[in-house]
Formats: sequence, structure tokens, C-alpha cells
Amino acid sequence: AIVLALAACALVGLFNGVVISAFRVSPFVVTLGTLSAVRGVALMLANGQPVFGLPKHFSFLGAGYVGPIPIPIIIGAGVFLLGYILLRWTRFGRYMYAIGGNEEAARISGIQIKRYTTLAYVVCSLLAGVSGVILSSRVRSGQPTLGDGMELDSIAAVVIGGVALGGGSGTLPGVLFGTLILSVIQNGLNLMNVSTFTQYVVIGMIITLAVVFDRFRHPEQH
Repeated sequence: AIVLALAACALVGLFNGVVISAFRVSPFVVTLGTLSAVRGVALMLANGQPVFGLPKHFSFLGAGYVGPIPIPIIIGAGVFLLGYILLRWTRFGRYMYAIGGNEEAARISGIQIKRYTTLAYVVCSLLAGVSGVILSSRVRSGQPTLGDGMELDSIAAVVIGGVALGGGSGTLPGVLFGTLILSVIQNGLNLMNVSTFTQYVVIGMIITLAVVFDRFRHPEQH
């Protein structure tokens, strides 16, 4: 079931990548539309209800430990290390920065834009699937609405971490730092008993400020 779920996520990424690279349409619009469609499919498959009765050992991925270290931390560290190596020391990483920085220049340089753009979306969707498996494991159920709103948290984390919205710059250590900052803020609001609704307002303001800051940090991309 886990393998099939990850394969389905990879197919979603493949669809996004092919549509965006082949028709040169707005990535934001395409992925937003796919997000809505996939959420609808999840709700239809689950009939709008959580799926319970999952095996006990499934919870090991989301709530298990190896010694004192939680399994999600181990998986996250492994993904981080692999991503860091790919972006820093491989052709794939150099091409990602080149395409994000200036797609036309990358094309003239001989980079196969469509292939690597599509591959980027496949990797992104596959990692989103890994996150979904871990979340489902933590709650030991299939929640069709699990993760709603986390796309905004992701945007906030990467922008706070120094990733340019226009592409071409940013590092994984920076993203990790941004994620930690956002997590500390959210945990602090929870400890202060701030309502969930108010937290939405705070996170929304953080995203807005982060985008404004990105605008002044990378004026050449706007």
C-alpha cells in the first residue's frame, strides 16, 4: 500500500511536470488545480470519512523509535542528506539552479529543460507522498483531509529559509533553518493557548512579510 501510494504521488508529479514543461503554463496555476483535483479524489475514495483499522506496525514509521531517535527524524535526516548531495555535487542540482535562475540561458547552454523540470516535479510529489505516509502513520488512519493548509507552511518555511520565489537561489540548510523557525513559532503559539484561528492569521502574516522580504532581497526576479 505504501509503494502504491508513493507511485500515485510520483504520477501526479509527472502529470504536473509534463503539463508545465510541454505547454509552458503557470506552475502555480497547474499545481493549484492538481491540488484541488487530488484532494477531491482522496475524499471520493474515502467517502469523506477517515479510514481506520490500519495495522499496528504501520504506526512505527510515524511514532516509532530507533533508540532515543524518532523514526520521522531519521527519515527526514536521510532525505535532507540525499537532497543536499544532489543539489551540491551532482549535475541534477546544478541544472536545477540554472533552470530556476534563467530558463532561457539554461536552454541555450544545452540543458534539457523539459526533462529536468519534469523530474523536479516528480521528486517533489514523491517527497510529499513520503510526508503523507509518515503523517498517516502518526495518526494510524487514512485521513482524506490530513495535511490541509501545509502547503502554506511549506511556502513560509522555504522563503524564511532564503529560497527565492523566482528560483535560482536557496539552500537546504536554509530551508531547514526556516522550518525550525516556523515550528518554534507554532509551538510557542500552542503553549500560549492561542486559538487555531488566530494561528492561521499569524502564519498568513508571516508568509506575507516573507514574500515582501523576498521582493527586496531579489529585486531582479520581480
